Amino acid sequence: MKLFFSFLLLLCCTLTAHAQLEQGTWLVGGSGSYSHSKNDNNTLFTTIHANPRIGYFIADKLSTGVQAMYTYQANDNGYNGGGINSHSLLMGVFARYYILRTEKIFNVLTEVSYNYGYAGIDGYYTIMSSGKHGYASIAAGPTLFVNSAIGLESTISYLYSNSQNQNWQFNLGINVYLFK
Repeated sequence: MKLFFSFLLLLCCTLTAHAQLEQGTWLVGGSGSYSHSKNDNNTLFTTIHANPRIGYFIADKLSTGVQAMYTYQANDNGYNGGGINSHSLLMGVFARYYILRTEKIFNVLTEVSYNYGYAGIDGYYTIMSSGKHGYASIAAGPTLFVNSAIGLESTISYLYSNSQNQNWQFNLGINVYLFK
């Protein structure tokens, strides 16, 4: 199995790649993250984040579009299933700019976005709070084009919400660049 993955990685690295970052190209893909940790009080924290998107290059290296943002967080203190769970589903817009020339196999992206939607928190069999929230974010990171249509990316995002929450997030993503 390791040999297969090594061969696949070598094949991807040897393909002639160039980015499809020209005006008129469609961008379809998304990113996500997962974390699982335990603190000193044996409380388990699990977070799942998914961010699908679709965009259109309105100019060379500049894409705008729409996206969804789903986040699930669970905090389990280990006592009779007690803990707090939260869900959020937001819809929004983004603008993304690629810094390097379009024919590079490697590029650096920058992105700004705004998402607005519903978030809810529930505890041990009770709904503790719910409501609408908005998030603004800025992100940056590298993109590696494995061929003329597929880009793998990793970004670091700074998220700011209207409820005064702020956090950093690391995401991994894949995008397909559809030709004109």
